[in-house]
Amino acid sequence: VLWLSAFVIAVFAVVALVAGLLIGLSDVLGPWWATAIVVGGLVLITLILIQVARRFWRRMTKRLFGEDSAR
Repeated sequence: VLWLSAFVIAVFAVVALVAGLLIGLSDVLGPWWATAIVVGGLVLITLILIQVARRFWRRMTKRLFGEDSAR
């Protein structure tokens, strides 16, 4: 679910932020800097969501197949 959430948020973010932020930031910083800032923020959010999803996945697999279930 978190992987799917990360993908959906990334798609919505690309559509909304690229359209909105690029228009707003390009007036202030120029189009190249605006693009770099928007893409960097989206990559950061995506990496954070992936780390959270990996943590939950490891916890789930450890509970299902880990050493604790043998006791």
